[in-house]
Amino acid sequence: MAKIRIMLADDHTLFRQGIRTLISAETDMEVVGEASNGGDAVDKANEARPDVVLMDIGMPGLSSFEATRQIKKNRPETKVLFTVTRANRWTPKGAVNALTKEFVKVLARYVGTHA
Repeated sequence: MAKIRIMLADDHTLFRQGIRTLISAETDMEVVGEASNGGDAVDKANEARPDVVLMDIGMPGLSSFEATRQIKKNRPETKVLFTVTRANRWTPKGAVNALTKEFVKVLARYVGTHA
């Protein structure tokens, strides 16, 4: 079975490193690129050709939503999943969502089988 190709897009280096470490322990997934702002996410998604982009909902520069529009325009088969690591203006009613290894695995597999 082919590995699920994942790109990480988050402006927090430590968060990207942590998720990369979790994913690297999985035999059926691999990180194929990283970006620290919205514009970089678009460029790197075009280069790396990921199956899934894990995108921080509050990316600096080009907004996460505009970056997603451009990624989907260029690569409609790529799935984009938004992550939220802290309460901010994008977080509904102040809820904080935690991104865990199992969450990433379940979503990546779901996206892979429902493409």
